[in-house]
Amino acid sequence: MIGVQTLQDSNQIITADVGANFKIWDARNLSCVQTFNMSVSDVLCFAITQPKHKIIGGNRKMIAWD
Repeated sequence: MIGVQTLQDSNQIITADVGANFKIWDARNLSCVQTFNMSVSDVLCFAITQPKHKIIGGNRKMIAWD
């Protein structure tokens, strides 16, 4: 696991691991609502932009999701 972040003004939590797997969780019942992969070999960090909630993951390059 490389990190956990909450979405401001939302009931969602984002987690990411080094295998570039991201999960979006519903904080009300702790269930996974979406899983996706960055399609790169490793993720070293990630951030969430405000207010549009884009997820940005990176290693040698950055990739963003809406």
